[in-house]
This record gives sequence, structure tokens and C-alpha cells, in this order.
Amino acid sequence: MIKVEIEELKNELGKLNEALGVFSQYSSSFIDETIEAFGGMNSDFTDKMEDTLDNMRDTKAEKLYNNLSAYAKSLETLIKDFEETDNSISIQLEGE
Repeated sequence: MIKVEIEELKNELGKLNEALGVFSQYSSSFIDETIEAFGGMNSDFTDKMEDTLDNMRDTKAEKLYNNLSAYAKSLETLIKDFEETDNSISIQLEGE
């Protein structure tokens, strides 16, 4: 017998979606906006920070985010399918 903890899956999916919400802020627009915020400031720190942010542009973050988003959507579908199957089996068992 296979026991699937639907509520536990839903909780984990919620955590994943929450993490994706935070992670989505780490994007090229974040980098552009942050670099723009340093505009007009003049110090060694701002120059180094702008260089660091500019180097972050080649990150794999966007690909990772897209893959995790696809995984979360697949997990949502899986949960829905489990629930539908469980309901269908329950209805069949009640009819017997």
C-alpha cells in the first residue's frame, strides 16, 4: 500500500512557492535597479559594488528559477491528480 501525505505535499509546495517569490527578485531587473540606485554616488565602494553587480549578470539564476517554477507547477498537478484519484476511489468504495 502506498500512502501519500497530500497535506504534507501541499505544505512543501507552499514553501517552494514562497522561496520562488523571494528568489524571483534576484533578476536582471534587480541588478539594473540596484546599479541605477548607485548612480551619482562617488566612492570606491559604489564602483566596486557596481562591478560586482555587473558580474552577477551571467548568473544561472534565471534558468534555475524557471526550472524550479516548472517543478512547482508539476507538483501542483501531481497533488491535484492524487486528490482526484483519492476522491474517485472513495466514491467507488462507497458504492460497494
